[in-house]
Amino acid sequence: NATMPLIVAVAHDTYIGDEKGRQSLWTQAQRGETVRAVRSVDGVILQGPGSVASVVLAERPALVVKGIDWDGHLPPDVLSACRVVGAEVVYVNAEVSEHVEDALQRYVDRYIAANGFVRPDDAKFVREATG
Repeated sequence: NATMPLIVAVAHDTYIGDEKGRQSLWTQAQRGETVRAVRSVDGVILQGPGSVASVVLAERPALVVKGIDWDGHLPPDVLSACRVVGAEVVYVNAEVSEHVEDALQRYVDRYIAANGFVRPDDAKFVREATG
């Protein structure tokens, strides 16, 4: 069985300002450390100021998971990068009573089981994006 780590790309502060039209309450570094602390996350990549497409192309994930608010709004460069590497795009909609971490973990567990992957046992990391 192949391993499938759960790696989370954390958006650059500039990207949030440009995309969401507001400043983030926490810096990218703070968000990265918070995400790294989530029990199901194996590693964190701190994105550069551009789109996540470069991270998708560099990391070649099996899944790209976004919130339901991105359904129908994912930028063409991200969709193209996902097609190039064969990544499945999944939109997670956590119920009001459910924590997003639990919704994501439930989906990832089902995907791993259905595709014969196992979770890695290696240490967590936070690093800058490459590529």
